[in-house]
Amino acid sequence: MEEHVKQFFMPRESLFGRGCSRKIGQYLSQRNLCSALVVTDTHLVECGVVNRVTVPLEEYGISFELFDQVSPNPTLTNVREGAEYYQKKGCDCIIAVGGGSPIDCGKAMGVWLGGKGELRDYIGLERCAKDSVPLIAVNTTAGTASEISRACLIIDESQGRKIAIKDKHAIPLLAVNDSELMVSLPPGLTASTGMDALTHAVESYTSTEAYPVTRASALEAVRLILEHLEKACSSPDSYEHRDNLIYAEFLAGISFCNSGLGLVHAMSHQLSATYGLAHGLCNAILLPYVMEFNRNICPGLYDNLWHRVSEKAPENCSEGMASDKMISHIRGMSERIGTARKLRELGVAQKEFSNMAQKALIDGCYRTTPVKADREMITTIYERAF
Repeated sequence: MEEHVKQFFMPRESLFGRGCSRKIGQYLSQRNLCSALVVTDTHLVECGVVNRVTVPLEEYGISFELFDQVSPNPTLTNVREGAEYYQKKGCDCIIAVGGGSPIDCGKAMGVWLGGKGELRDYIGLERCAKDSVPLIAVNTTAGTASEISRACLIIDESQGRKIAIKDKHAIPLLAVNDSELMVSLPPGLTASTGMDALTHAVESYTSTEAYPVTRASALEAVRLILEHLEKACSSPDSYEHRDNLIYAEFLAGISFCNSGLGLVHAMSHQLSATYGLAHGLCNAILLPYVMEFNRNICPGLYDNLWHRVSEKAPENCSEGMASDKMISHIRGMSERIGTARKLRELGVAQKEFSNMAQKALIDGCYRTTPVKADREMITTIYERAF
């Protein structure tokens, strides 16, 4: 009976719309929180995004300290140093500002500070018995959905791999998606984070643990991304396209946070851990190749997805033809927005493929992939993307 029980996780509250980040001070004040640690990276400080979040805090008497040393792929060292700074400054909440890296770092800090002990104690599923310290997640890229998920991925430098904490206590109290903070994103970052969201939607739609709620969310996410991502890249100041990508990212996040992902993410995590490559770009590169691998073994896997999101009426075609159209459409869009790169262009070495393939097999995302692979098969996929 238990195998039929489904759980659904998301933040207690979420804010959408232009200027919604200016509501954070009021939210904290109403909860008697007054001293925040802002967790972010140096780029977001330099380009003024963090300032747009922190200045409105003054109206409500909220003071803040700044920790801006988060790496593009956050590490255990980042988490440890940030947590120690939080304690040193006597903060009572965290405001994580950024994409997946600062938010994942803030979530890991929150879990560690709330539960004490060692961060490694919380690796895995639902290992924390206590609430995180109060956490606000301010998303600045429409891609990772870290602001709504219970998972955070941190690089363990000693092992050269990403470790995952997946716990309901890591979910932020408040998720903030303010399109005013995203219109300045360059086309390249818009493209890679948008492809990250698309990968979330496609993989969660076909996850072995997908169910009607998650599939419906993933389906609408795919539709919105296919309609608005290219337009947002070519018209970065358009709030219409930015807002729709936010909704798509959020829906994809709802889906994968409650149904799991697949082989693209299992492989992508190894590229980020080994080479420090951007997660969204790795997903964009690998997605068509993994979809082809899945389709070759399970021909009709993406047929229904194509029929549901395509503007054309379903055609009378043999099993797998609609899946081919879906894969071709995604590959074409990736080429047009500049994310259809080759791994060799990014400094990846072929000699690492077999080792990364072995690590992908024990990655948490592999568990819910719809088509199982072995080390040789995964190595071949890396080779095709090379």
